[in-house]
Amino acid sequence: FDNHTILLRVMMVFQKSAIALVTGAGSGIGRATSQLLARQGATVVAADINKKAAEETFGSLSGSGHMCIQLDVSKRDAVGAAVAEVTKKFSSPPTIAANCAGLMLHQSLEDLTEETYNKIFNVNVKGTVWVTQAVCRELVAAKKKGSIINISSMARHGYPCLSIYGATKGAVEVFSISTAKEFGPHGIRINVVAPGFIDTAMMVPFPEDLKKVYSNSNPLNRPGKPEEIAEVIAFLACNKSSYVNGTFMYVHGGHL
Repeated sequence: FDNHTILLRVMMVFQKSAIALVTGAGSGIGRATSQLLARQGATVVAADINKKAAEETFGSLSGSGHMCIQLDVSKRDAVGAAVAEVTKKFSSPPTIAANCAGLMLHQSLEDLTEETYNKIFNVNVKGTVWVTQAVCRELVAAKKKGSIINISSMARHGYPCLSIYGATKGAVEVFSISTAKEFGPHGIRINVVAPGFIDTAMMVPFPEDLKKVYSNSNPLNRPGKPEEIAEVIAFLACNKSSYVNGTFMYVHGGHL
């Protein structure tokens, strides 16, 4: 083989039969994860509520055979239909699911409205639940193993003006522990990645002075990059982490 072929083979962590459903794929961690999984050989389904953003991610993916879909993860029926569509198209359910869809809320509890509360919980919690449910159901029916990666946050430890966002991430963690135990016997691993302060569009609502505080609150003195979180997600998605289940992986630069 020539050097280029050898390099490609080294990079190919996944077989083409690995179908990776990535939600929130239109930007940030979801886009970086989609791109990395595609480079590593997986067939990627880039899903996002923003159709144009999903299409842009789709257009940036290495290789061929990928798919993009518009998806509101807070809608149970829509998620079930999307996973069924993927299963039919590829004659296999997604064997990887990265639940990267999420909404950030930096707001005082005094100003919280019921509408905002419901919006955050619907995406961050319901979205994770519905995707996990649909993928696990299809994997069990097909008697296939799989890996699901859910996204939490350092906010679950409690920070001012992040009470509701942090609560959603705490819910995701407990949900993930329980489902890891429930579906482990089926060969389905479920783990959690908890990023620290990552340089994505979700951080835009933060005041500039607060961004600086959070960015410098770790020994590396900088915010993380979406690509750095994607690397951890890809590790949990592949067979190199075959004995990792029901685990939290904090990726926060040594947050103090």
